[in-house]
Amino acid sequence: TAVRAHRAPDRGAAAGADVPPGTKTVPVIDLLDEQVDLTPARHVPVAAPVASPGLGESWSGFDGLLDRLRDTAAGLSPLTLAPDAGDAPGSQGPTTVGELTRAGALTVHTGQSPADGVVRDAASAAVDGSVPYLTVQHLLLGSAPHGRISRADAAKGRETGTLTVTEPADVVVIGSSRVFDAWVDDGGPTVLGPQIHALRVDPSVLDPWFLAGCLRAPANARQAGTHASATSRIDVRRLQIPRLPLAEQRRYGEVFRRLASFDGLLRETRALGTELTRTLSDGLAAGRLTVEDRGHEG
Repeated sequence: TAVRAHRAPDRGAAAGADVPPGTKTVPVIDLLDEQVDLTPARHVPVAAPVASPGLGESWSGFDGLLDRLRDTAAGLSPLTLAPDAGDAPGSQGPTTVGELTRAGALTVHTGQSPADGVVRDAASAAVDGSVPYLTVQHLLLGSAPHGRISRADAAKGRETGTLTVTEPADVVVIGSSRVFDAWVDDGGPTVLGPQIHALRVDPSVLDPWFLAGCLRAPANARQAGTHASATSRIDVRRLQIPRLPLAEQRRYGEVFRRLASFDGLLRETRALGTELTRTLSDGLAAGRLTVEDRGHEG
């Protein structure tokens, strides 16, 4: 495509035809002034911003997100904070992931580095036939996983123990203090890289949403850090959760699930709002938006 776009102007100029979108024919003499600059961006027309139908769809999506946010907030707003912090009602004091592991309530599966050639770039991998490979680096960059692993390789790695692949209701815990977090991987499977752990619970003993919600508390990261620095690792086995009966765990877990949904909606709304702001700003600067004259009030 790039080669065709590069060669097309010569053919178009010779034939008097239109050049492809995003290209422009410029006489050589115009490029050889006192400051020789062959940078294409100086001469190629600026791409048009999103057309009005695209803006309409974005605004509809934004309104839909706001509606969902309001609905989710309505279920959370009745919650109140107790005057004094303390153990949850019915709690028998805290326990740790290490203690729960020894009791057989959960198992810890630590992420690994795949063999060379197993991870492919997301752009070249068939999304429907591959599994995302999550690393701490992607989380530090705030981006989605760039690498993917074929389902066949993921299944083989799971069987041989050379890859850590999540299962439904696994709790993923990030073992780096800089991006410490915990969530239920309900959209898996996902292949986990180093410093990322999958906690696989016995559902007759632990509720995964309750576990994830308690683990991600900031106080947990401070207490379980291996040393006080920005690059410290989290000792996942030192993370604490309250001891509660399963029925109480599920009640708390449902609220944690709604909080996770609320957090996700906030992120989506912010991302789409940022995109709309950028598109409208570019359109205004380029004079491509129609601005109504509402006159001067007062």
